[in-house]
Amino acid sequence: MRAAQVLSHPENKHLISTRDDGKSAIDIGFPSRGGSPTTLATLGRDPNADIFVEGSDISRIQCSFEVDLDTGIVMFYDRSNGCTSHVFGTKVVPFEFGRARRVVVDDELNNIIGMGGERCDLILFEIKWRPDPSGRANTIKQYGAECGTRIEHARTARTEDAAPTEPPPHRGIRLHTPRSLALKMRYVNKERLGQGSFGEVHKAIDIDSGKLMAVKVLKRPPTFPEQENWREAVILGVNREIKILSSVTHKNIVNYITSQGDFDSGLKIFMGLKEGTLESLIVKGRADMMKVADGALWHMLQALDYIRSMDIIHRDVKPANILYITDRSGQWQFQLGDFGCSDYAPQATTISGTPKFMAPEVFHGRPQSCKPDIWSLFATIVWTLDVNGFRYGCFQTPDDLLGTHVPRIEPMAVGDPDRRACAAQMLVKLYNGKGLTTPREKVPPLSSLV
Repeated sequence: MRAAQVLSHPENKHLISTRDDGKSAIDIGFPSRGGSPTTLATLGRDPNADIFVEGSDISRIQCSFEVDLDTGIVMFYDRSNGCTSHVFGTKVVPFEFGRARRVVVDDELNNIIGMGGERCDLILFEIKWRPDPSGRANTIKQYGAECGTRIEHARTARTEDAAPTEPPPHRGIRLHTPRSLALKMRYVNKERLGQGSFGEVHKAIDIDSGKLMAVKVLKRPPTFPEQENWREAVILGVNREIKILSSVTHKNIVNYITSQGDFDSGLKIFMGLKEGTLESLIVKGRADMMKVADGALWHMLQALDYIRSMDIIHRDVKPANILYITDRSGQWQFQLGDFGCSDYAPQATTISGTPKFMAPEVFHGRPQSCKPDIWSLFATIVWTLDVNGFRYGCFQTPDDLLGTHVPRIEPMAVGDPDRRACAAQMLVKLYNGKGLTTPREKVPPLSSLV
């Protein structure tokens, strides 16, 4: 077989190892001859390819394995001139017309690669991984953190001569209408992150980019009322959430990717995946509360000032809806998430949110502006610092928070929204205006609220 010839070729002898069952395998791992820190290996008939594959039907660089250094996810790229590389296996999500010719490969997905010929199966290799997935990801992340330092013998994947498989279907040419060219997100779920009355949130991998995502799947629950007005209200809220998420772009707001499907069959909202929430960060007990509170306060004030400039109210600011990631310098970056209760300020009239973090005017059904979010952020900081035992205490209404003494942010805790500070004013007071969206000259002084 052609695959056996690749294994026995003198150019590849330094990569050959023997498995426990006596079979030969080609080890793939850092470093690549090409010098790219994200390339595990290139395959082709170019003498400089990491794995030499002989034959006139093979491109100089036929294909490659590339890795995301932040996530450890490995992707297979078809780099051939005639699109003659492909993926096979028990669970396959192949290359698709209209997309870049790259797909995720892992322990369960796309675990056989083929190349050469019309069916891309003249040479077949099965991918066998080592070590375990979490260990492999950590090895890759560590490599990325070393900023170019080479690991001479790190082996993260190996290819083997695969046993004959059923030939793949003939690759034909399909005509596409503009409607069929609307490509759907292709993804694989990895684990469930949370669940609510209207759906679930999963950690997932975008098969075509290799990026990690959070997928919010909304479905009509079995107990959902049959009344049409309920259905319309829920669908209106979901559509509003998507509209708002797709219209905002800010470093301290969770990034919206796309959405697809419908509420009856399963509406999917795709967003960037984060490491956790402010709530989980504090509950774990391994973080400095003061440092966390200050970082969350500054970042959330920036987010709230930004959405205020667009007349948007979040209406459910709380620790569970503030997400975070850790950047490469080890600093937390907080982002406002879950816009399921959000609305445009002129239209917001209903009581919405979590009572413990709800502003007095919302709790008592009074007219709303963008100020309720400021109160909720105040309550969130009080929760983070556990002032007066607020975190686990029996605080049931906003009135229970009135008089809570946190001098630095007291302007946020005024019961009357007309006298309560806005996000821009607090950014000026605490951070000299750093992070403002509102033009500095349009920020009224705090003294004007007295």
